[in-house]
Amino acid sequence: MNSISIVIPVYNVAEHLVRCVDSVLAQDCVNLEVLLINDGSTDNSGELCDYFSKKDLRVKVFHQLNSGVSAARNKGMKEASGDWICFVDADDWIEPDSLSKLLMWESINRPDLIIGRAYVNHNGTPKVERYPFTKEDIKGRFSGLQLVTERQYLRGSVWGVLYSRDFLIKNKIEFPLNLRNGEDSIFFAICMVFAKTILFKEVLFYNIYERIGSASRSWSFERILGMVDNLQYINNYMINRASELTDDGRSILNYSKYGVISNMWNKFSQVFSFRRYFILRKRIREVHTGEISIGNIKINRAKVRILNFSLDFFAFMILIKNKVFST
Repeated sequence: MNSISIVIPVYNVAEHLVRCVDSVLAQDCVNLEVLLINDGSTDNSGELCDYFSKKDLRVKVFHQLNSGVSAARNKGMKEASGDWICFVDADDWIEPDSLSKLLMWESINRPDLIIGRAYVNHNGTPKVERYPFTKEDIKGRFSGLQLVTERQYLRGSVWGVLYSRDFLIKNKIEFPLNLRNGEDSIFFAICMVFAKTILFKEVLFYNIYERIGSASRSWSFERILGMVDNLQYINNYMINRASELTDDGRSILNYSKYGVISNMWNKFSQVFSFRRYFILRKRIREVHTGEISIGNIKINRAKVRILNFSLDFFAFMILIKNKVFST
């Protein structure tokens, strides 16, 4: 029988935590554990975690000094015992009995990932789907390479997915530490490098709560500069795991590097100045050397060619698109 470990990083989310945990504990799964990783909260989130652990034996609580969401998730993966691992953000929640629906008929020939529907939720109603997939996708079984090259499918978030714990352990997949943002994109890209079987299920699964003015919407120049560390992480990963990477795997990681650079310039449009432009340009060039080879990946192929031709031309193309120079 399938067992599931739900990993929930907790940091100053007391006003939302009850809804989140209640949605998990109400699932009809028999073999379920909930790992609450209290990442140095300064509100009463830690006390709420302890309350849940006393109320329900399926809940395990780990308190740690504030180390960031990646460290909290890695701690959760280390302590997890389930066949499957699911990451849920503490201000989000999941649909009733969605876990059992996702796992129906999957106890034999277990895939590496199972993906359900995820929606931004407004006033209790799912409104905007994140990372949508088609009816044709539901009929298929895909490798990570197929999804990226044929379906042009990548994600910037890890929620809404069930991950085989054996798959994560076998391929030594964990969240990158000490990055200010973008950890999810890197984690999922690495999953795509190694995944042999991925399934999509027509199951309403994950509800995303977006707060106005949340960190995901707020970009400072310092935060954008920090994404250079993401490029360096991918570079180091490709060097340290070189013997385990196929050419196709390197193409996926190279495409991930393109995504980081593109995102940096898009966010930079919000804080543009010429002085900052030259600072950012210098920092990127210190880490990004040579060309990005994406193999058979078709998505944004023309833009990758432009980036390989000229970082400046690529940057100005994005800035013009975002109307930075409009009068």
